[in-house]
Amino acid sequence: MIGEIDDRLIPRAKERLGHNLDNVYQVLSPLDAVAMPGGFTAYDQFCGYLFLDALVANRDRHEENWGVLRDPEGRVTLAPSYDHGNSLGFNLTDKVRIRELARDPQLVKWAGRGFADRFEGCQEVTLVEFAYRALKQATPATGDYWHGRLAYITTTDWETLINRTPEMSEACRTFCIRLLTTNQRRLLDGV
Repeated sequence: MIGEIDDRLIPRAKERLGHNLDNVYQVLSPLDAVAMPGGFTAYDQFCGYLFLDALVANRDRHEENWGVLRDPEGRVTLAPSYDHGNSLGFNLTDKVRIRELARDPQLVKWAGRGFADRFEGCQEVTLVEFAYRALKQATPATGDYWHGRLAYITTTDWETLINRTPEMSEACRTFCIRLLTTNQRRLLDGV
């Protein structure tokens, strides 16, 4: 849909031209949200995806990692969020996780290195800052909605969820819980 309004878009191009918040807003704001209360748009729902990305340190929300669905009647909606495989330090070894936790037990510096570089001109914009930039175009209640959802989760909830994950080392569990807790705080505190 972005390619229909911006001919600069070239999928998978390093420059990410055309994959920006203005274009995402233009294609999604006319659509209703499907996973939120009435009155919200698909763009407001997409803001939630960006909050999720900042929370789990997902730097891979490129133009092919979100989409829309068209039902048999022709109704177009934002697809559920998908492809979060590049999250929670997935590519780190336990040795690196242990080292990072020893250097910075709350992983504040590590979390701050997550940039929204899959969007045009955002190579130096943190995922948290990018989520807040997106809210500037959203329906006014969108920020309160996503903050409310995020504030409801406790550290105990993170621990319960992570501890139920099979075949995870203790270093990985600790890293994930600390990262989720730190990014949750960063998102709730704002930019």
